[in-house]
Amino acid sequence: MRLTALAGLLVASTALQAQSSSTPPSVGETRVVGIHTVDGLQAAPLKDLTPPSWPAVPTLPDAQKDLIPPPETKREADKGFYGDAAILFWQPQRQGLDFALVDPNNDGIPEGKVKSLKYEMKVGFRTDLGYQFSNGWDVSAGYTYYRTSTQDTAYAPDGGLIYTTFGRPSLVDQANTAVSRAKLDYDVYDLTFGKKLHVEDDVTLRLFGGVRFANINQKQDTLYNGLFADNAAFENKNSFSGAGPILGMEFQGEIYKHFSLFGKISGGMILGNQKASLFGTNNSGLTPDDSFENNYRQNVPVLNLGLGAQWEYHGFSVRLGYEVSNWFNLVNKPQYTGELAEGRYTYTSSDLTVDGFSVQFGIRF
Repeated sequence: MRLTALAGLLVASTALQAQSSSTPPSVGETRVVGIHTVDGLQAAPLKDLTPPSWPAVPTLPDAQKDLIPPPETKREADKGFYGDAAILFWQPQRQGLDFALVDPNNDGIPEGKVKSLKYEMKVGFRTDLGYQFSNGWDVSAGYTYYRTSTQDTAYAPDGGLIYTTFGRPSLVDQANTAVSRAKLDYDVYDLTFGKKLHVEDDVTLRLFGGVRFANINQKQDTLYNGLFADNAAFENKNSFSGAGPILGMEFQGEIYKHFSLFGKISGGMILGNQKASLFGTNNSGLTPDDSFENNYRQNVPVLNLGLGAQWEYHGFSVRLGYEVSNWFNLVNKPQYTGELAEGRYTYTSSDLTVDGFSVQFGIRF
């Protein structure tokens, strides 16, 4: 009987174990299998075995900030040094470069066509170096260099003569030939501070102001021969040096991908020293005709305009544009008023205008 009872208990225990191993655990039920604890379908947390001497691992938000920097804004992308170099195809224009009145009739009545010089188109250059700050402000320094010259000749026609436009009346006022040449030296320095405003994503407006330094020298030499003139030489100079404030703005808007249009306008008042002189001789320098020089202070307004198109890619840019600068009343040519007042003179004032096309290359560091 005892053996039979023990055998029955053993069979029952074996059946229960088989049933328990084939039945899946219910949700929330905890069982211990070996040394692993299973809570539903999730494993128990692992023990931290990191040595205490190691530095602590940053929390997840800080780690994300270190590994994924915030996107760079357009204003921050513009920050840094920049430089521009432009080739200028300018042709200056001004009045007061006349040197002869070609009269077809020698009848004592001055008439005919006035012969004047016109400056030739020559190539100049402009450079600019600046720094753009991340807050939109910038500072830049620029220099413009330009030189040009011209020359022309006038001949008296058969039966006519030339009336001179230089010299004192009744001394050297008639000739058969006239040769005149002129040159212009143009040096302008700009120091500006500006603020770039992002009107829209693809539209910017730069407001700027600063100081302009100008040194502009002009000279005209004329030689007459025939009739009352015997190698009669005259030299007329205008030299202006000054400085003053300038203000302006520049607009730029993208029209398609890397292409944009731009326009700029600026103006200023340059206060400086003007030196106007006229020297002349006859008989190959043996006979003085006149010697005149006047130094005085002068305010010269200046207006600058420009427009064109720009292509820019990865910090490199090319600009094609047209620009014009007008210096008001910069030219002052002294002239004697008449033979009845030997020492009386007056000035013929005119503007100096430089305009033409330009090609500019720029780079941002």
